[in-house]
Amino acid sequence: MFSRLLHGSIKKKLAILFLMAALPAMVIIVLAGLNNRRQAISTAETELLGFSRHIAEIQAQTTLATQSLLEGLALLPEVRRADVEEGNRLFSSLLTINPGYAVLHLVDRNGELVASATARGPANFAHTAHFREAVATRAFATGEYLVGITLHVPVFTFAYPILDDQGEVGGVLLTSIRLDRYAELFKHTRFPENSFVGVCDRNGTRLFRYPDNSATRPGQPIKQEVFAQATAGPQEGLIRETGSDGVERITAFQQLRLTPDQPPYMYFFVGTPSRAFYADAQKGMLRDLGILFLAIGLTLLCGWFLGGRTVAADLEELAGASKRIGEGDLSVRVAPAPDIAEIDVLARAFNNMAQSLSRDIVRRAEAEAALLESEARFRNLFEEVPSVAVQGYGMDGATRYWNRASESLYGYTRDEALGKKLVDLIIPPEMRDDVNAAMASMAETKIAIPASELTLMRKDGSRVVVFSSHAVVVKAGGEAELFCLDVDLTSRKEAEEALLKLKEAAESANRSKSEFLANMSHEIRTPINGVMGMLQLLETTSLDVDQTDYVRMAAEAAKRLTGLLSDILDLSRVEAGRMEIRQASFTVKDVVDSVSGLFAGTARNKGVVLKCSLDPGMPDILIGDEMRVRQVLFNLVGNALKFTETGMVSLNITAQPAKDDELRAHFCVTDTGIGIPENRLRDIFEPFLQVENTYTRNYQGAGLGLSIVQRLVSLMNGSITIESTPGQGTSVHVVLPFKTDQKASLQPMKSVSQKLKTGARLLLVEDDQSNRFPTQKLLEAAGHEVVLAENGQQAIELLTKNDIDCIFMDIQMPVMDGVEATRVIRNSPSLGSKQNVPIIALTAYAMDGDREIFLAAGMNGYIAKPATLEEMTNALRQALGATT
Repeated sequence: MFSRLLHGSIKKKLAILFLMAALPAMVIIVLAGLNNRRQAISTAETELLGFSRHIAEIQAQTTLATQSLLEGLALLPEVRRADVEEGNRLFSSLLTINPGYAVLHLVDRNGELVASATARGPANFAHTAHFREAVATRAFATGEYLVGITLHVPVFTFAYPILDDQGEVGGVLLTSIRLDRYAELFKHTRFPENSFVGVCDRNGTRLFRYPDNSATRPGQPIKQEVFAQATAGPQEGLIRETGSDGVERITAFQQLRLTPDQPPYMYFFVGTPSRAFYADAQKGMLRDLGILFLAIGLTLLCGWFLGGRTVAADLEELAGASKRIGEGDLSVRVAPAPDIAEIDVLARAFNNMAQSLSRDIVRRAEAEAALLESEARFRNLFEEVPSVAVQGYGMDGATRYWNRASESLYGYTRDEALGKKLVDLIIPPEMRDDVNAAMASMAETKIAIPASELTLMRKDGSRVVVFSSHAVVVKAGGEAELFCLDVDLTSRKEAEEALLKLKEAAESANRSKSEFLANMSHEIRTPINGVMGMLQLLETTSLDVDQTDYVRMAAEAAKRLTGLLSDILDLSRVEAGRMEIRQASFTVKDVVDSVSGLFAGTARNKGVVLKCSLDPGMPDILIGDEMRVRQVLFNLVGNALKFTETGMVSLNITAQPAKDDELRAHFCVTDTGIGIPENRLRDIFEPFLQVENTYTRNYQGAGLGLSIVQRLVSLMNGSITIESTPGQGTSVHVVLPFKTDQKASLQPMKSVSQKLKTGARLLLVEDDQSNRFPTQKLLEAAGHEVVLAENGQQAIELLTKNDIDCIFMDIQMPVMDGVEATRVIRNSPSLGSKQNVPIIALTAYAMDGDREIFLAAGMNGYIAKPATLEEMTNALRQALGATT
């Protein structure tokens, strides 16, 4: 059986010998390697945590020493009495003894600098975190990353409050350590390649990183995932993460706290590549693999003798050819060996590999050429781009780069600009000191100033407004350069000025439109009021059936004209952005009842069923604009009844919860009317458009209702959709958001007497005879005595001579208008108690905001013309009830 196993090709014999010799060694190597790897990782983790603990302990001792120093200083008499000269001398001496501190300040309770070891000018530290925390806690406090207010370098800060005899904060001692001094702790320490030591403050802002590079500058946030694990974990631990440089590391972190119950004020990180953790294990495995390869070599040596000289010669040929390929000769090939199948396959594979390498070398050369071409193309593009002026400067301000766009923008040629100072080229004289200071700061911190809009100077002295972006680029040798990218904003500024003029013109046109609508509203409402008043008087007379119908139809026409005028004004207010959505508590059931009460008669007269339902889950009280909700529902239900001859119109209100204090109310108005063709659904929201757009119209209307509804729903942040089938009916869905407040309750209205005293004496102030006569007769028919005045001056004279229960006051009148008359009455001590007589505005001014103006002038009520007797009676009840 064994001889049969060995029978066959040389490949089979060598494979059997390799397996027999190498299998035990492989098992041992794998087990030993795994054990060594575990031990190496455990040892490395312990050492990494120990090192991070050691450097964190150094900082903890530094913090403790700083606390002791500040506590001792706070007890000194010269510090407690804020002696400036003694404080300056003392702090300077302490900084000389303790060079590790950057500054030592004494500030008052408002953060103003009192004494300092270094600073002499005024400075305020009230906005700094360490000052605020020390004042708030009245204890030693640490700060966070800060660019020093007096030194202008990155520092980490400490503060200690000075308490007076009553325990109040009288001042604060401030000190800080320069973050750039941290590097001295590690400059003699040897770290594995790609290792680092980092420190951040409580906010995750980098305080220090060793070694430093351009991507990890102090003041920048550290990697968010690392900071999140460090803050969420225990006081120390290990994090596995891949850095922005693509290196996988194992990072140890330490949290530093002032006391165990306080949050960390600083985090230390020590990271080393994961590869370093496995270095010892890999060395052991390489050693074991060497032994394994030796065993394999012995096996192959045995295979040599088993395989014979033919196999060896072919293998030597392959080895020689491989060497020549390694030396760059890609034309070498080996002869096939058909006598030995394995060698023949190997030879063919070698030849294929050589051919593939030859093709890859050609492709690589082509790719390198393409890369060089691409770099040249982008370099030329950067140079030729006409809209971005790019300049490069050394940190001393000397110009190093000046593209063609810079030549065009500023007027200097490249030869004129190179070598010149930035401030001498394009910086206006009034900005030069600030620019020199900014250059010095960037040279020290390597942090570019933010992009901003600047006014710079051309060669001819003229000014140009640019948007300037800045970048500090650190070259491979460590030298920094400043690059500025400037975009000319002249065209944009001119466009902005043109747009501003257009905006002012549009606003002026809008004001003219509003004034026109206000005047037209007033001029139309005044005669309508006279017409409706006379019609109401006619209704109080004895009329036959035909006359009654004539009066009714005339009144309906006047009401329709009034409604059309109101719709036009509402649409104008919405389009002008003057429609205000008010937020107040209201009862949902009242809204439902108002819809049912308003349209019940219309539905009954048409023989149509009107059904209103309210979801039991709907809160009783919502917060929103009740008047606009009613307006939306009145329009929708009114439309549904207008276009429904038989069947039913329904209003269904349901609640759709959104958040804890919010819900979305779904209002669905459904009818069995004529429906809307699909091709007209988009048109029905346009003002003055109707589905019937011919001379043979069956339904009256101006086509404004749904247009206003859509705009009101949009103003209330809601949505509206329509489903309709011609001949079957229409469903309109409106969804509106509302606030809910379980504590909200509607204030009960004051009880108003529903019965007026008989014979109330009323003063009607109206200059228009067609309005004055019917209003007088209607009020007299209601049982009141009416005194007439044609302007505000007459009204004041009549009020002085007569006892008046209430005044109906027009606004626009000759001699003295109604607003001025009201102010005179309210501010006339000679009138005595008549100063407080109820005044109701009865006016054709019905624009948005008019009512508020009249009430603010001292009036008690407001009625917009045209007015009905019912409206005047209700206003009279409220006004007289408010005075009882």
